[in-house]
Amino acid sequence: VEKNNFTGTLPDSLFNLSALQPLSFMTNQLTGHLPKDVGCFLPNLQSLAMSDNNFDGPFPPSFSNAT
Repeated sequence: VEKNNFTGTLPDSLFNLSALQPLSFMTNQLTGHLPKDVGCFLPNLQSLAMSDNNFDGPFPPSFSNAT
């Protein structure tokens, strides 16, 4: 979903996709922060690209739970 000029926050339903492996939402206009336990919801995540957005807050430490 990169380079689509999406705005707003990421939908909570995105974090119900536990089999998701690559995820790229770079170069949009997304805001907000990632849930602190996002790594627990996406245990199979292998690649995450989220640059060129307007996220705030700390990077969730739960990403260390992903494989």
